[in-house]
Amino acid sequence: MTTERISHRWAATPSWSGRASDFRRAQVRSRGPQAVPTSPTGPVESERRVVGAPAFDGQVGELWQTLVGVLGTLPSRSSAMICTADGFPVVSHGYDRHDLVPAARLTVQKFAEPRPEHAAYDPRHAAFAAHPDSSVDTVELTCGLTQTVIASIPVEREHYLLSITADSVSMSVLEAWTRETADQFRVLLLPAPAAV
Repeated sequence: MTTERISHRWAATPSWSGRASDFRRAQVRSRGPQAVPTSPTGPVESERRVVGAPAFDGQVGELWQTLVGVLGTLPSRSSAMICTADGFPVVSHGYDRHDLVPAARLTVQKFAEPRPEHAAYDPRHAAFAAHPDSSVDTVELTCGLTQTVIASIPVEREHYLLSITADSVSMSVLEAWTRETADQFRVLLLPAPAAV
Protein backbone atom coordinates (compact mmCIF):
# COMPACT_ATOMS: atom_id res chain seq x y z
CA MET A 1 0.00 0.00 0.00
CA THR A 2 1.41 3.36 -0.98
CA THR A 3 0.26 6.79 -0.06
CA GLU A 4 0.15 9.82 -2.23
CA ARG A 5 2.90 12.36 -1.56
CA ILE A 6 1.58 15.63 -0.24
CA SER A 7 3.89 18.53 -0.98
CA HIS A 8 4.17 21.60 1.16
CA ARG A 9 2.42 24.71 -0.15
CA TRP A 10 5.70 26.67 -0.31
CA ALA A 11 7.43 24.01 -2.36
CA ALA A 12 4.72 24.21 -5.05
CA THR A 13 5.16 27.94 -5.66
CA PRO A 14 8.16 28.93 -7.79
CA SER A 15 8.70 32.22 -5.96
CA TRP A 16 9.22 30.72 -2.52
CA SER A 17 10.98 33.40 -0.48
CA GLY A 18 13.09 30.92 1.49
CA ARG A 19 15.19 29.62 -1.37
CA ALA A 20 18.67 30.97 -2.06
CA SER A 21 19.21 33.47 -4.82
CA ASP A 22 21.34 32.69 -7.85
CA PHE A 23 23.82 35.31 -6.64
CA ARG A 24 24.23 33.54 -3.28
CA ARG A 25 24.63 30.15 -4.95
CA ALA A 26 27.42 31.60 -7.11
CA GLN A 27 29.14 32.95 -3.98
CA VAL A 28 29.05 29.56 -2.28
CA ARG A 29 30.29 27.72 -5.38
CA SER A 30 33.17 30.17 -5.86
CA ARG A 31 34.68 29.13 -2.52
CA GLY A 32 35.40 25.68 -3.86
CA PRO A 33 35.22 22.45 -1.92
CA GLN A 34 35.71 22.85 1.82
CA ALA A 35 37.87 20.38 3.71
CA VAL A 36 36.05 18.36 6.33
CA PRO A 37 37.71 18.92 9.74
CA THR A 38 39.24 15.82 11.30
CA SER A 39 39.72 17.32 14.76
CA PRO A 40 37.40 19.28 17.03
CA THR A 41 36.70 22.81 15.91
CA GLY A 42 35.62 25.81 17.89
CA PRO A 43 36.97 28.17 20.50
CA VAL A 44 37.63 25.55 23.21
CA GLU A 45 41.26 25.46 24.28
CA SER A 46 42.71 22.35 25.85
CA GLU A 47 44.44 24.42 28.51
CA ARG A 48 42.59 27.25 30.13
CA ARG A 49 43.59 29.94 32.58
CA VAL A 50 40.94 31.89 34.39
CA VAL A 51 41.09 35.69 34.26
CA GLY A 52 41.99 37.10 37.66
CA ALA A 53 43.62 33.90 38.88
CA PRO A 54 47.09 33.94 40.42
CA ALA A 55 49.82 33.66 37.81
CA PHE A 56 51.35 30.24 37.45
CA ASP A 57 54.57 31.25 35.72
CA GLY A 58 58.23 30.32 35.94
CA GLN A 59 58.96 26.97 37.55
CA VAL A 60 55.31 26.50 38.52
CA GLY A 61 54.26 27.02 34.90
CA GLU A 62 56.93 24.58 33.72
CA LEU A 63 55.70 21.96 36.19
CA TRP A 64 52.13 22.52 34.94
CA GLN A 65 53.27 22.10 31.33
CA THR A 66 55.03 18.86 32.31
CA LEU A 67 51.80 17.63 33.90
CA VAL A 68 49.81 18.54 30.77
CA GLY A 69 52.43 16.80 28.61
CA VAL A 70 52.13 13.58 30.58
CA LEU A 71 48.33 13.73 30.37
CA GLY A 72 48.66 14.20 26.61
CA THR A 73 50.53 10.91 26.29
CA LEU A 74 47.74 8.92 27.90
CA PRO A 75 45.73 6.93 25.35
CA SER A 76 42.44 7.81 27.05
CA ARG A 77 40.61 10.93 28.11
CA SER A 78 42.19 12.90 30.94
CA SER A 79 41.91 16.27 32.65
CA ALA A 80 43.58 18.26 35.41
CA MET A 81 42.75 21.35 37.41
CA ILE A 82 44.24 23.45 40.17
CA CYS A 83 41.66 25.39 42.13
CA THR A 84 41.57 27.33 45.37
CA ALA A 85 39.96 25.94 48.51
CA ASP A 86 37.07 28.34 47.83
CA GLY A 87 36.25 26.62 44.53
CA PHE A 88 37.86 29.14 42.17
CA PRO A 89 39.58 27.44 39.20
CA VAL A 90 43.13 28.72 38.69
CA VAL A 91 44.38 26.69 35.72
CA SER A 92 42.93 23.68 33.94
CA HIS A 93 43.46 21.22 31.12
CA GLY A 94 40.77 19.18 29.38
CA TYR A 95 37.72 21.09 30.68
CA ASP A 96 35.23 23.13 28.67
CA ARG A 97 34.64 26.71 29.80
CA HIS A 98 31.15 25.99 31.17
CA ASP A 99 32.47 23.02 33.20
CA LEU A 100 35.25 24.88 35.05
CA VAL A 101 33.41 26.43 37.98
CA PRO A 102 31.10 23.44 38.64
CA ALA A 103 34.10 21.08 38.47
CA ALA A 104 36.10 23.28 40.86
CA ARG A 105 33.21 23.45 43.33
CA LEU A 106 32.67 19.69 43.11
CA THR A 107 36.40 19.16 43.72
CA VAL A 108 36.24 21.26 46.89
CA GLN A 109 33.05 19.49 48.01
CA LYS A 110 34.47 15.99 47.50
CA PHE A 111 37.73 16.88 49.24
CA ALA A 112 35.86 18.33 52.24
CA GLU A 113 33.64 15.27 52.75
CA PRO A 114 34.47 13.29 55.89
CA ARG A 115 36.36 10.08 55.24
CA PRO A 116 37.69 7.25 57.43
CA GLU A 117 41.25 7.14 58.66
CA HIS A 118 43.58 6.09 55.84
CA ALA A 119 45.47 3.41 57.75
CA ALA A 120 42.21 1.75 58.75
CA TYR A 121 41.26 0.69 55.25
CA ASP A 122 44.32 0.68 53.01
CA PRO A 123 47.84 -0.44 53.99
CA ARG A 124 49.57 1.73 51.38
CA HIS A 125 48.21 4.84 53.12
CA ALA A 126 49.76 3.69 56.38
CA ALA A 127 53.20 4.29 54.85
CA PHE A 128 52.28 7.90 54.04
CA ALA A 129 50.74 8.40 57.49
CA ALA A 130 54.06 7.34 59.01
CA HIS A 131 55.76 10.34 57.30
CA PRO A 132 54.37 13.48 58.93
CA ASP A 133 56.65 15.70 56.79
CA SER A 134 54.42 14.98 53.79
CA SER A 135 51.60 17.51 54.18
CA VAL A 136 49.80 16.45 51.00
CA ASP A 137 46.48 14.72 51.61
CA THR A 138 44.59 12.91 48.85
CA VAL A 139 41.07 11.73 48.07
CA GLU A 140 40.48 8.98 45.52
CA LEU A 141 37.24 8.72 43.52
CA THR A 142 36.27 5.99 41.05
CA CYS A 143 33.31 5.85 38.67
CA GLY A 144 33.52 2.99 36.18
CA LEU A 145 36.79 3.32 34.28
CA THR A 146 37.19 6.98 35.25
CA GLN A 147 39.39 7.63 38.27
CA THR A 148 40.07 10.93 39.98
CA VAL A 149 42.62 11.84 42.62
CA ILE A 150 42.28 15.15 44.46
CA ALA A 151 45.36 16.31 46.38
CA SER A 152 45.79 19.25 48.71
CA ILE A 153 48.53 21.80 48.09
CA PRO A 154 48.86 23.65 51.40
CA VAL A 155 50.81 26.88 51.08
CA GLU A 156 51.40 29.43 53.83
CA ARG A 157 48.33 31.68 53.33
CA GLU A 158 46.59 29.86 50.47
CA HIS A 159 45.30 26.36 50.02
CA TYR A 160 45.02 24.84 46.55
CA LEU A 161 43.60 21.55 45.32
CA LEU A 162 45.04 19.56 42.42
CA SER A 163 42.55 17.27 40.70
CA ILE A 164 43.69 14.77 38.07
CA THR A 165 41.17 12.57 36.26
CA ALA A 166 42.01 9.79 33.81
CA ASP A 167 40.29 6.79 32.25
CA SER A 168 41.72 3.27 32.43
CA VAL A 169 44.72 4.15 34.61
CA SER A 170 45.89 2.26 37.69
CA MET A 171 44.57 4.04 40.78
CA SER A 172 47.76 3.42 42.76
CA VAL A 173 49.90 4.94 39.99
CA LEU A 174 47.52 7.90 39.59
CA GLU A 175 47.45 8.48 43.35
CA ALA A 176 51.24 8.33 43.74
CA TRP A 177 51.80 10.58 40.72
CA THR A 178 49.19 13.12 41.89
CA ARG A 179 50.65 13.14 45.42
CA GLU A 180 54.19 13.69 44.08
CA THR A 181 53.04 16.44 41.69
CA ALA A 182 51.07 18.19 44.45
CA ASP A 183 54.12 18.05 46.72
CA GLN A 184 56.27 19.58 43.95
CA PHE A 185 53.71 22.37 43.49
CA ARG A 186 53.67 22.93 47.27
CA VAL A 187 57.45 23.34 47.38
CA LEU A 188 57.41 25.76 44.43
CA LEU A 189 54.53 27.84 45.82
CA LEU A 190 56.06 28.25 49.28
CA PRO A 191 57.35 31.79 49.80
CA ALA A 192 61.11 32.19 49.56
CA PRO A 193 62.79 32.46 52.97
CA ALA A 194 63.76 36.00 53.88
CA ALA A 195 67.47 36.79 53.63
CA VAL A 196 69.05 37.64 56.97
